Amino acid sequence: MGAHVPKLVSPITGQSEASGADRYAFPQDEANLARWRVWWRRANTEHIVSFFVVCLVTIGLMSMLAYETLFGRDDVENSPAFLRIQGDLLGQQVGDWLKIVFFAVATVSLWAASIGLLDVIGRVVSDFAKRNYLRESAFWTEGRLYFAVVWAEVGIGSAILLSGVNQPIVLLTISTCTASVVTLVYSALLIRLNRRDLPAAVRLRGSRLGMMLLAIGFYGFFALAMLKSQIEANF
Repeated sequence: MGAHVPKLVSPITGQSEASGADRYAFPQDEANLARWRVWWRRANTEHIVSFFVVCLVTIGLMSMLAYETLFGRDDVENSPAFLRIQGDLLGQQVGDWLKIVFFAVATVSLWAASIGLLDVIGRVVSDFAKRNYLRESAFWTEGRLYFAVVWAEVGIGSAILLSGVNQPIVLLTISTCTASVVTLVYSALLIRLNRRDLPAAVRLRGSRLGMMLLAIGFYGFFALAMLKSQIEANF
């Protein structure tokens, strides 16, 4: 399927093309559906291993490590500063090499998460804008849209930090609350896409559709709870 997806071309280093508005759907014959089923099984396996198993193991280990080193200490506050304390303790108990590894892993993890979010938002927004509003534009290629969206994200984030909101807990709370609303809308749109736009043979159905409906209810509850708390706090 990736062979039919237009490539993002840098508007600075390459020749940008006004592509990205074409859709491709594979013919619904038995040979292609057989390939689809093979891909779907492999995609499910990859997600179970990389998302569920790996995340379960790594988060479990890091949680137990934090409990073992920090639980019950009076100098641990409700802030990300606990990472520095934990790194120093690991260095004292095991060696400076483990302290360096711990801080390096934390830095790379946070950096990769930030870059990943910038990238996925840039790709989704540029693809959506090109397909729905700028299909005929020769100037606004998908590459230029991606470039503009990513730097707009960087600018907005910088403006938030420069405005004085620099406490990680405050920013984390804001992002968590807004993420519940975004995920609610995303889940509803995903069901709409599957049930109306995709070919019948590959649509979302059965238990997966039920889980998506459950997700809408789950995130909808927290979105309404957040809205209710904001109204009560301000009025």
